[in-house]
Amino acid sequence: ALSVVDARIVLDTTAADSFLKSALPAEALELAFALDVLFSQRHGLRIDGGAGLQATFALTLDLGPIRIERLDVSVLVDGAQIVIAGRISGAISVGPVAAAVEGIGVGAVLAFQQGNLGPLDLSFRFLPPRGLGLSINAGPVAGGGFIALDEVTGRYFGVLAVRVGPVSVTAIDMLDTRLPSGER
Repeated sequence: ALSVVDARIVLDTTAADSFLKSALPAEALELAFALDVLFSQRHGLRIDGGAGLQATFALTLDLGPIRIERLDVSVLVDGAQIVIAGRISGAISVGPVAAAVEGIGVGAVLAFQQGNLGPLDLSFRFLPPRGLGLSINAGPVAGGGFIALDEVTGRYFGVLAVRVGPVSVTAIDMLDTRLPSGER
């Protein structure tokens, strides 16, 4: 038996010259896969696994005070379903307040089973942001913070630092939304 778990092939083009950057479709391409190869004289050769492709596109899209900076797209083939996700990252700035969002998006699952498309079942879901940042610089009030979400573990963590006149407050947080057993 041979098992390959969480293998990745990454093509990072951030250091490429201008010709290669213009010819390649994304800033980074990543192919993730898992593979199990089993052989027995009784059952013969059996191969199980899944694969996925992730691409990161650097963007410079300004929509008034909103700036979209990156688009992450992923496609994962997992057993009898295809999981597709699209996430954007960007920022907004209004006066002394600026906010940033990391990886908010939408996901779709196309399952090869009886469902809403006859022999296929298509479902969508909101993908919460992986992180949110906020800063303010309004004279006597200044500071900012960031909160991140690890969706797999259900853990939020972040930091906040604010100054109001001569008083400064700093806070660090971590919130687990699941018990060690995996229950909510």
